[in-house]
Amino acid sequence: MYARLIALVLTLIVATLSVLFLRQWRLVNYPGHGPALIDTTVYRKQPPLLGETVCFHSPYNGGNRCGEISGLPGDTLDFNEGSFYVLPGTVYLTNPDSQERLGAVPTGLIRGRLIARLPF
Repeated sequence: MYARLIALVLTLIVATLSVLFLRQWRLVNYPGHGPALIDTTVYRKQPPLLGETVCFHSPYNGGNRCGEISGLPGDTLDFNEGSFYVLPGTVYLTNPDSQERLGAVPTGLIRGRLIARLPF
């Protein structure tokens, strides 16, 4: 009975570590919210999708920021102040918590897709 339970727990641990290693998940500091878990390989296979939350390197403060993709290359976004065209090679991001506009971010600065914000 206990041998099966121990084997199950060990199998789950090995499987979890394998997924974390193979998918190259990383912990990054998400300012104002603490650590976040991101998948750094997802955009090697597919482009970012509308509505996804991504972490990116901010050229303004040198740190990490997270934002929700609200515009893809070629999209025209309408705001009260006017329209904004999303250029090729960029995505338009907003803060997922406050809907603050973060602006257009080059896709090369995206570090990965946000998987989870960690509570500690």
